[in-house]
Amino acid sequence: SHFTKTYIDRTFGVNSKVIYPPVDIKNIIPGEKEKIILSVGRFGAGQLHPKKQEVLIEVFKEVSKKAKNWKLILIGQAKKEDAKYMRTLRKMAKGFAIKIIENSTYDDLMGYYSKASIYWHATGYGEDEQKNPQKMEHFGISTVEASASGAVPIVINKGGQKEIIQEGINGYLWETKVELFEKTLDLINNSQNMAMLSVEAIKNSKRFSQENFFKNYEKIIF
Repeated sequence: SHFTKTYIDRTFGVNSKVIYPPVDIKNIIPGEKEKIILSVGRFGAGQLHPKKQEVLIEVFKEVSKKAKNWKLILIGQAKKEDAKYMRTLRKMAKGFAIKIIENSTYDDLMGYYSKASIYWHATGYGEDEQKNPQKMEHFGISTVEASASGAVPIVINKGGQKEIIQEGINGYLWETKVELFEKTLDLINNSQNMAMLSVEAIKNSKRFSQENFFKNYEKIIF
C-alpha cells in the first residue's frame, strides 16, 4: 500500500513501487443478505497489529439497542496463547447477539461473507499512526474480500484502509467509537443507501483482483 511505501522509502532511502496484493475475489459470491455485521481477523491482544475485537463488541452493544435482530459475527484464527483474550471477548459478548468463531473453515468463512450486510474493521484504533505504523492494517485484504461479497465496509480511517474505501461512495471510514456507531445506524436505517453502497463495494473490489496484480507486476518487470 502507499501507507507502507511511506515508511519503507523513509527507512531505506528508496523510491518503492506500489502493487496492491492480489485478492481472490472470483471465489467470493454475494448472496442473500441478512442482518449481520461481520469482522474477520486474527484474535489476540498481544499480536503486532491487534484487530481490536473488544472495541467492536463495545460498539455493537450500543448498536443492538437501536437495531433489533442484528447480529455481530467475529471470525478469526486463535492459538493456545490467545485463550485469555478469547475468554475476555466471550465474557463481554455474553447476553448479546454476538457470535465468536475461532479457526473456521474456508467454506464457512465464504458463507458468512456472502450473508453479511456490513463489514467492520478496527485495527489501529487508539494507536498513533505516526509513532506506531506497525500497529495499523498495512493494506486490508479482508476488507476487499468483504467488499467483493457485497458487505458494505465501515472501517477505521487508518493505515491501508484509506486506500480501499472512498467515504460515502463504496463504504465509510471512522475514527471514534461514536462515529462507528452513528455511521452503522445510519446505514442500517437507509436500505436504499445500503443497496447502492453494496453495488459500489463489489465494483471497487475488482481493483484488487489477481488479474490487475499481474498486469501491474508486468509493467514493472518488462
